[in-house]
Amino acid sequence: RHTVKPKAVQGSIRLTNDERVAKDERVAKLVEWFTTRKDWRTGERQSLNDSYSALNQASEMVSLSRQTKAAGTAIKTLLSTYGETHSLLNPTETDALKGAQGVLDRLGLAAGKAKDQVNRSAKKVAADEESRSRAAVLVAEGAFPSISMTDAILLLCHLHGNDGVRCYELGEIKRTRPDQIRGSFFLREVDEMQRQAHLKLGYRIKERMQTGISVEAATAVVTAIQAEFEAVREDLMASHAKLIEHAVTCMTAAMLEQSK
Repeated sequence: RHTVKPKAVQGSIRLTNDERVAKDERVAKLVEWFTTRKDWRTGERQSLNDSYSALNQASEMVSLSRQTKAAGTAIKTLLSTYGETHSLLNPTETDALKGAQGVLDRLGLAAGKAKDQVNRSAKKVAADEESRSRAAVLVAEGAFPSISMTDAILLLCHLHGNDGVRCYELGEIKRTRPDQIRGSFFLREVDEMQRQAHLKLGYRIKERMQTGISVEAATAVVTAIQAEFEAVREDLMASHAKLIEHAVTCMTAAMLEQSK
């Protein structure tokens, strides 16, 4: 009969109480660092709430964890090769490398645990952002279900900070020449402009929702935006009168061209 000895758990490290406390402190600090950013105005660290930053930080945490474990494995290999195989290390060097390996092993434990927590946090941020985006798009389309060309122009100007020049779709409308117009092409430009108005509105809603992820939260934001828009509508009409007049002229020409 052969008795099978249970295999030792690879990478298992026995920690003293003090080492366990130190590990937990390291985990907490790593998680805080990789799930927050420093506010340059207040100097305080704030939780990441956008998936791009959260997932990038999670990737950095994974990289740090791998590097720490790789460094510990490298020292273990050095001890085996230079020490046990070739006996090229003196006792002082052996103790120094074993001490470094112990430090890296303990850091690796903390980094591995922190990595799992940071990954979970990043996935939650990404899921919340997706929910926020869906709610924002749904509410944006409902706020202006059949937006007119004029309202699309005014809304884009409003959402771009009353600067229509920055909006590519408005620039395309502005550059159109009524005497050289092709009806179907111009109407597609108008459709795209209306679509962009909904997209830009959805982006603004999501931006102002901050941590909210529900349709109710999105509705409260779009209600505020609608009120702001109506409050400046007349001013927008006056300041962008030439652009609106040009768009109406082009629309008239496009409809006439299509009716031929």
